[in-house]
Amino acid sequence: MDILGNKASTSSELKLLEVNLNGKNRGKNGYGETEDPSTWIWTESDLIMVDLIKEFHKNGIRVIFDGVFNHSSSEHWTFNMVLADGENSKYKDWYKFTDFGQHVPITDEMSEEQAYETLIANRKRTIYNAWGGFDSLPEFNSFNQEYKEYIFNITRKWMYGPDGKESENWMEDDGIDGWRLDVPNCLENQNFWNEWREVVKGSKKDSYITAELWGNAAGDINGGNKFDTVMNYEWLKTVIGFFINQSREGGVRYKLKAQDFFNELREKRTWYPYQALQASQNLNGSHDTDRLYSRIVNDVLGRNLEEGKQLEKGYNGIRPDLASNYHPNTTIDWRNSQIKPKDILKLISVFQMTYIGAPMLFYGDEVGMWGATDPYCRKPMLWKEYLYDDEKNPSHINQNEVYQQKVDSDLFEWYKKLIRIRLENKTLVYGKFREIMADNEKDLIVYERVIEDNSIIVVINNSFNDWENVEFETHYQDERFIDLVTEGRTFRTSSNGKIKLNIKAKEGMILRKVRIDGDYE
Repeated sequence: MDILGNKASTSSELKLLEVNLNGKNRGKNGYGETEDPSTWIWTESDLIMVDLIKEFHKNGIRVIFDGVFNHSSSEHWTFNMVLADGENSKYKDWYKFTDFGQHVPITDEMSEEQAYETLIANRKRTIYNAWGGFDSLPEFNSFNQEYKEYIFNITRKWMYGPDGKESENWMEDDGIDGWRLDVPNCLENQNFWNEWREVVKGSKKDSYITAELWGNAAGDINGGNKFDTVMNYEWLKTVIGFFINQSREGGVRYKLKAQDFFNELREKRTWYPYQALQASQNLNGSHDTDRLYSRIVNDVLGRNLEEGKQLEKGYNGIRPDLASNYHPNTTIDWRNSQIKPKDILKLISVFQMTYIGAPMLFYGDEVGMWGATDPYCRKPMLWKEYLYDDEKNPSHINQNEVYQQKVDSDLFEWYKKLIRIRLENKTLVYGKFREIMADNEKDLIVYERVIEDNSIIVVINNSFNDWENVEFETHYQDERFIDLVTEGRTFRTSSNGKIKLNIKAKEGMILRKVRIDGDYE
């Protein structure tokens, strides 16, 4: 890629922080800013982003922005204008101020230093609603028409790009392709989203809107007038329940049996239209959860995603491949087990890449990054070309260990293989989902993705044991299947449509039906 003359031949060379942003027009600092789009310009930093968007598009990659429209930073220019002018500010009603009793106006007689000190002090002298109680995140008033138009115009700006239009070929377009919405349920005026959706879809008809909604979001999805789909945290909870939980007790720590797993997935599929399911972000974690790799060695925490904090819960923050059995958050003797945490992570990835929805990897999971929730899940990306300081875990129990931070190349190649399998087999993207078998005793599931005569059967052994002569029925007689994971093993159905196979502990198979002439569907 070539970003304004900065060439990058690999993803690790795409270091935007090293792009020179020190031009005279690198960005706006809040002074002289307006809400009038006719006064807006494309700054140098804007154009660096546009150049990146165009390069991604040329490489067949779509781009969505993270839209945070519920609140701003306390550094935002409109908020600072209110702090400067108080109740007389034209932007007062953009926010939820409740008291200006102690406010001190900034006057022309003040020096620049005095004005700045007064501005900062006014943050404490005024009272306003802030998201989550963080005074650095003042909440917008989503009923205010001027605020709404400001957001709508920002939306149009970035969706159209500098050329001001939607290109017929998206790969030649210079605008973004959609939005991920931060805490959209927190806006008091939920009708805002209906209006905003019209702006988005009017700007780009095939744009994508996904919302950060942690529970059943049917009320926000099924009407077709707000969001297209969700960040699928509910999917992640079910995945943790089956693949990671080990407890036989009830509650969030309960280990889902194979049939329970299918039942829960089936129930959650009823929440949304099939189109929304296909587009849902089936994520293995985010900036608001602990890393999935680390959750595997913290199985006692169960599938409560709120329980992933490093210091509050005595989190097992060790690099997962070094885990043992002495930490109270794990029930598995990892040191003596032939199965390792990475084996479970790989098995989950087989399910993630073959289930209904859009698989979402949180940056760095593909190279083995680990950690508890914020800030440990937000560590800098690991690149194989660089050396990093060792990490010392502050909460590791009775240990004073240091962990080398490095890329797991084996895991990276594994994810590349699974992504390639998904991209090369559209049945895994668009196919219907059919349950074939759930064996509670063996902790094993079998399911199919199918479009017409194109079939891919997935076999997942979630057990710590190998199994021989596993048999299940299919709809196909005397047909040959090839395992895309090993790229070599083949299986043939019997005259009554059954397949019999051996499968190792924590192994996943992706079996694709083969044409008679030898070509693959």
